[in-house]
Amino acid sequence: MRTSLAGRVTGRGATAAGSVLVLVLAAVAAARTADSTDTPRKSPVAAAPARTTPAKPDAATLLAALLPRHVKAGDKDGQGGDTDAGAAQEAYAFVVADDGKGKSFVQVNAQPDMSEALAGHFDGARTLPDGTRVLRTKENDPDQKGGAGAVGWTVDALRPDGFRVVVTAFNSPDRGRPADRARPALTMAQLEDIALDEAWLAWR
Repeated sequence: MRTSLAGRVTGRGATAAGSVLVLVLAAVAAARTADSTDTPRKSPVAAAPARTTPAKPDAATLLAALLPRHVKAGDKDGQGGDTDAGAAQEAYAFVVADDGKGKSFVQVNAQPDMSEALAGHFDGARTLPDGTRVLRTKENDPDQKGGAGAVGWTVDALRPDGFRVVVTAFNSPDRGRPADRARPALTMAQLEDIALDEAWLAWR
């Protein structure tokens, strides 16, 4: 007859040792029973970290920071900075720029989902390798507010997903004011650099 492992313990301490073995064997049997059940074991899965979205920066501060180094930022204001970066929200800002040759009002708008609203507006625009269309214009009295001698230079950029940034620089210290200088403080190339800066994508 086959004897169990517990039954083979003899001699001094057999009773105590047998008791211990019985408890050990019972625990092993319970573990095997649990393994044989139909309920699969759940593998530990690390919890995914909470997804955070950076807040939109203050639009006026951003515009001032994007000015060329030799141009100083004076008065500035705007709207569109928001701790809720997930909301589709337009940005508007202005800054009075001064390169030492007179004041120049510079304004920017950042707008999502503008493809349909601007259908036809970008006809003849230059298309960049990433599909962004860029339109440059020079106008007299661009905001129709009657500033004597005022001109405005504008760079309008529309990305393939409809996100638009339009930047205009005037040769006057404010809209509707007489010209303070012959031309705006920023060149077309500098305005384009501002319009294409990826920092504006916070409003996409």
